[in-house]
Amino acid sequence: MSSGSHPRSSTEASNKRKASAKPAPSPSAIPEVAIAPQQKPQRLLALMREHEQLLAKIKQKQSETSRLGRRVATAIAVAHQEAKPIQEKTARLERQIHDLFAELLAREGQPHGERTTVQLMYTYLEATGQLSPTEVQRKEPATSHREDSEQTIPSGEGGGVSAKRPAEGPTASTLRALFHRLAAAMHPDKVQDTHQKAERTEVMKELTQAFQAGDLARLLMLEREWLVSVDVNAKSDGGLGVNERKQQCVQLEKRNQALRTQLKDVMDALRKLRRSPEADFLSDLKRAAQGREHEPLRAWIDSLSSQCDKLRDLLEVIICYRAGEIDVEDFEMWIRSEDRSQFLDSHEVDGTED
Repeated sequence: MSSGSHPRSSTEASNKRKASAKPAPSPSAIPEVAIAPQQKPQRLLALMREHEQLLAKIKQKQSETSRLGRRVATAIAVAHQEAKPIQEKTARLERQIHDLFAELLAREGQPHGERTTVQLMYTYLEATGQLSPTEVQRKEPATSHREDSEQTIPSGEGGGVSAKRPAEGPTASTLRALFHRLAAAMHPDKVQDTHQKAERTEVMKELTQAFQAGDLARLLMLEREWLVSVDVNAKSDGGLGVNERKQQCVQLEKRNQALRTQLKDVMDALRKLRRSPEADFLSDLKRAAQGREHEPLRAWIDSLSSQCDKLRDLLEVIICYRAGEIDVEDFEMWIRSEDRSQFLDSHEVDGTED
């Protein structure tokens, strides 16, 4: 081969390579890949924030209801134990006083002016609230109706106010599904260790109580406490997959809807408790105790005791007058007196009538 043929063969090889190379595809020629719109992570995060807010709000309102319920229950219990006997004694004293005044006004042979004075004192005692009116005593003989005794002790038989387990609907299905899931996961028979069995038995009691009370929020808190759940940022790839995110959004939407329903029920229960006769009784005690050193219930009981003591003193003086140990002028002076203790100390009195 001559030296002049080498360049030509090199050029021919280059031209062959160019001819065999495929042309670059145009943008329009790139095959399309099927894509699906992803649910934005912001939606999931928003649902999670709402979930936390609902749980916190329900817990707050449940705590308010529980605190008010305890205060009411304590007030009713103490009132029935301590105040009711004082009220009953006060009512007996008032009946005795009314009977004595009726006897004094019906006596024959007494001077007309004296009878008028007795009638005036009787009217004065009723008008100033020191003695309940005669007609009130006849209608309701077991109750005192003077100013500081106006609070009627509620029976307390209505019990507390609590949400009830929903019978049907989305809330009921969410509650039921979560309860069954937790009960299946936490059943004591799934472990052999004695300590773990005892622990799970207590958890099952809490689960059952929350389910029976319709307390979805409590079930969700127990789920967090005892079961390991997948966190939104727990995956190694930095987030949930599209399908997993969709499923979690659907689940959160259902749970949040159920929590909104529970929150409404809890707030309704709290409003109902605040408007109950028991809560009204507690509010009346607080108003009556304004400006006093003791707490409302104790201040009210002290007030009842003081009224009862005053009625006992009044009864002693009436008995003293009826027996002729004091005259009508002293009787009137004592009733109108600011300090009655000095008068009683200066007169010996045998005591009240039973």
